[in-house]
Amino acid sequence: MPYDRSASVVMADGSLPTNSAEQWPAMLAVSLDDLLLNVRVADVLDVALATIVISLALQWLRRRATHAVAMAVVGSVAIYMLARLMGMYLTLAVFQVGLTVFLLLLLIVFQQDIRYELERLSVSRLFSRRRVPSDSGRFVSDLMEGVALLAEQGIGALIVLKGRQPLDRHTRGGVRADSLLTTPLLHSIFSPKSQGHDGAAVIEKDRLASFGVHLPLSTRLSKVPNGGTRHAAALGLSERTDSLVIVVSEERGSISVADGDDLAAIESADELRTRLQDFLRQRSTIAKRGGSFWSRMGNVAINTCALLIACSLWLVFAFRIETIQQTVADVPVEFRNLPDEWRLEEIDPDTVDLKLTGLERAFGQLDPQKLKVSLELRDLSDGDRDVTIAPEDVNLPPDITLRLVDAPTVRVNLQRYIRTQLPVRVHTQGELPPPLLLVEVRPDATRWPVLMRSSDRQGMEIVTAPIDLAGITQTVTRTVDLIYPEGVLPAQPDGRLKVTFVVKPPEQQPPADGDSAGGGADGGGA
Repeated sequence: MPYDRSASVVMADGSLPTNSAEQWPAMLAVSLDDLLLNVRVADVLDVALATIVISLALQWLRRRATHAVAMAVVGSVAIYMLARLMGMYLTLAVFQVGLTVFLLLLLIVFQQDIRYELERLSVSRLFSRRRVPSDSGRFVSDLMEGVALLAEQGIGALIVLKGRQPLDRHTRGGVRADSLLTTPLLHSIFSPKSQGHDGAAVIEKDRLASFGVHLPLSTRLSKVPNGGTRHAAALGLSERTDSLVIVVSEERGSISVADGDDLAAIESADELRTRLQDFLRQRSTIAKRGGSFWSRMGNVAINTCALLIACSLWLVFAFRIETIQQTVADVPVEFRNLPDEWRLEEIDPDTVDLKLTGLERAFGQLDPQKLKVSLELRDLSDGDRDVTIAPEDVNLPPDITLRLVDAPTVRVNLQRYIRTQLPVRVHTQGELPPPLLLVEVRPDATRWPVLMRSSDRQGMEIVTAPIDLAGITQTVTRTVDLIYPEGVLPAQPDGRLKVTFVVKPPEQQPPADGDSAGGGADGGGA
């Protein structure tokens, strides 16, 4: 379906802009009255959803990306918006060509972070009640006692408290244990004489799942200035998952906790108890890292920045109060709710051209391929009639109105069909091979159900497709097509008829009247 994009653009004040560069000052000079009159509820929801997405993206950039990458992304968006406003066609062309490459590079560079966010989203819940396990007090006490004993004896240790996200993709090796966590068990695992003391112990709920597990190292060595490999491994896993990792330094006997992007030293037993209890409480409801969805949305500065960006994007790309006109050609004309016994014999024209007017942003949602003129016929009668196209007969989206139709009246020929039966005549051609004789032609039905116009005369018949007798050498049944007269339609889907041809040799013919019982078909004696 052709789509005319050369239609004129009419500004709100009735003037016609000459180019995009002349439009942007008028776009920036949008008054408060224009906003109040043209902003819809859908626009408010649009900005709200965009604000949430942008806020989450900004928080992700702040946590996971370097300042250079963050500035590059923000700068690129700002340049694109400026180019769009001022009609900088070369810059826009560069962005259109390089956008796919840029997105592909982002996916490659941040593939680990994107995978983490998807894992975090799969285990998070927006709404849930906080439930603390009934045995959390005893579990925390046993764990604190074991960690304190290791720190007191200067035994290095890595203890992972698994959150809601899987760890298998980030860890290697290890020995499966699946046993109840106790202080002696922790001491024996991290004893220098134990083969698994260099690895980490993974705790799921209140049980020791495995030990001797190797963790990924963090690349942010600035966050572990005084730590060693254990501290880098603890931070490396907490950066990638929602786990809480406890580190006991072998050199200093100090205790640290890696949580998300943070590696903090623990100064007292009460502080460690608080961190453990908070983690268990959060793990029982939602994915820990970043807190709940609502807590992640609680950063006022980032949310304000996201709102400003969303509003700016909406003003540039979505808010269009200009009225434009466009023509859509070859829109099909159809008729709805037509009873089964009525048929449209003719529609003239069967397509029309529509001239439409409306807001520019509304045309952005218009799909010309889905446009159609749907008419409904009332007071049905046989013959020709004219039907006028009304605006409500066109399936236009909101904010677009029908201005003109090139053929506002459609002429249709309407006929009423009735159900009846017509006689069937078998059409044969040629002759049987001699000396065979055709005794009988027996169709399965002598009358056939059809639909025909009520105005047609009676006396019509249905004829089968020609059947060549020369190819028949014995009694046989053939399935043949039916040929309907003009104005007659089949009343059933199966439009084929079975015809049986009874063939007998001459000596098997019944005797003629007056012949003796022993006489032949030709009247001769035995």
